[in-house]
Amino acid sequence: MFRAALIAGLILGGREAEATAAHGPTDGPIYTSREAITYAQAILEAQHLLRAGQYERGERDLPTILALRQFQRAHFVRPTGHLDPETMALLSSHEKDKTAPPTPAPTPDSGHKNAAAPRSHPDSAR
Repeated sequence: MFRAALIAGLILGGREAEATAAHGPTDGPIYTSREAITYAQAILEAQHLLRAGQYERGERDLPTILALRQFQRAHFVRPTGHLDPETMALLSSHEKDKTAPPTPAPTPDSGHKNAAAPRSHPDSAR
């Protein structure tokens, strides 16, 4: 009897580990720079998930986390409230004006040293 319980525990324990691994930390970096958070906040605000004046711009505060979770649930992403690569890609796909020159999504290391200087628009040289 003990042996059967032990074997059942090992089998079930292995399944639990598999399930936990599937929902573990995301592969890839988490976006934490002020630039990335501000970018996400602007899209969340445009999607009516975040209200102007109710959050600290560039900070991953409680209203921002709650809005990110709501966005993630709506897009069938695990609702962590983190700006992981999957969430950032989905946010980028919701960027409001697709006719304007594309603004690249911030990279995980944005805001650190060696950041690129802003480029001028090609028509401004005239």
